[in-house]
Amino acid sequence: MQKHMQKERGISLMEVIIVLFIMALPVSFIHVSWESYRERRYLTETAALFHQYLSSHKLKATYLNETRKIAVIFGEKSRACHQVSAAQCDSDTDEFIPAQGVRIVSGTTDTVQFWGTRHTASAAGFVLENPQGQIKLIISAPGRIRLCTPGRLSGVPSC
Repeated sequence: MQKHMQKERGISLMEVIIVLFIMALPVSFIHVSWESYRERRYLTETAALFHQYLSSHKLKATYLNETRKIAVIFGEKSRACHQVSAAQCDSDTDEFIPAQGVRIVSGTTDTVQFWGTRHTASAAGFVLENPQGQIKLIISAPGRIRLCTPGRLSGVPSC
């Protein structure tokens, strides 16, 4: 009778499997959430860098009192560059290349000009996109550059 009354010690394999399954559920949700957060961050940072790139050329045009022309290429290999000759983008110019997974999908024009003598710009609009959404970059004729989104992205105002 004494042998059957001993208490069990330790945990069974089934208990370990159940605990691991319960712990794996939140981790899988966190991974999906982290991926979408990372893609949103890439989109907003790329848009901010594109804004900064264009703003720096606008300021250089004003400071040097010259006309600066920026060429923009759309699609999978999208980029923007300071166009100094008739070629679309020279290999030795400084250029803006979007972050991985982000592309410039469309625009109202494929070139933007900044005129330093008048401190103005050619009006244009561009759309940056990735799986998490879109951000529009809008350049007005007086030279104001702004970002907005047709959807909802944290830190970017709605259009």
